[in-house]
Amino acid sequence: MGEPAVDEWAGIAVIYEQWSADMVDDVPFYVDEARKSGGPVLEVGVGTGRVAFAVARAGIDVVGVDLSPSMLALARSTAEANSLAQRVELVQGDMHQLDLGGRTFPLAILPYRVLAHALTPDALLAVLGRVREHLSPGGRLVFNLPVPRATDLAPSDGLRRDGRFELPDGRQAVVWRQADYQPATQLLRFDFVVDHLGAGGVVDRRVHSEMTVRQNSPGEVEHALARAGFTLVDQWGWFDGRPFDADATEMVWAAIRREGWRR
Repeated sequence: MGEPAVDEWAGIAVIYEQWSADMVDDVPFYVDEARKSGGPVLEVGVGTGRVAFAVARAGIDVVGVDLSPSMLALARSTAEANSLAQRVELVQGDMHQLDLGGRTFPLAILPYRVLAHALTPDALLAVLGRVREHLSPGGRLVFNLPVPRATDLAPSDGLRRDGRFELPDGRQAVVWRQADYQPATQLLRFDFVVDHLGAGGVVDRRVHSEMTVRQNSPGEVEHALARAGFTLVDQWGWFDGRPFDADATEMVWAAIRREGWRR
């Protein structure tokens, strides 16, 4: 699991915690899953440790894997500052080639739409297959993905202001975002511009980042789980257990490793 050629999170890592602050409902859900498993937990796409540290505070050990050096650097800093480094092991690696040397876990979690970063059906199948190899017999996989929305699939209309955030050095930054959807590939590309503000609110640094995710249909996900050797056991429309129906904005999935399976 080598280093990535490009760290697509580098430009927004410093404001990621604030930028994603509205996503809070998933944390108690994943903590509850971790408690029920008894641990340890494998988290793929650990990012800055938003979920992993909550699991660790509940007394469960976590191995967190992420591709981004920028996000992992922030996670390590937080772990050390909050005396959580003994419970949270952080590993840089590519989820498509996940290999932790034969280690297995009773639970693997992929929070905050991590699987959307598998950009083709084959890539999705590869990630699920690698995760399955890291689950103990009967091990459980839990993850969430967005329900594709009409606003995401509409033609791009230029940069939109995403918000104003405080940087670690106390200065301010304004984040702009543009989304562009390609129907033929189901890929949604985001361009981020982060304006770092100096004295008098003047922009003294501008950082550009690009990120691409795939919009998966429920049927595609269910098919991929079956092909990768999982049995689907639950599907919800949000983290509070509400049904997955026409009003759902999120797909929350739980599956178990199927034994005696060969692809």
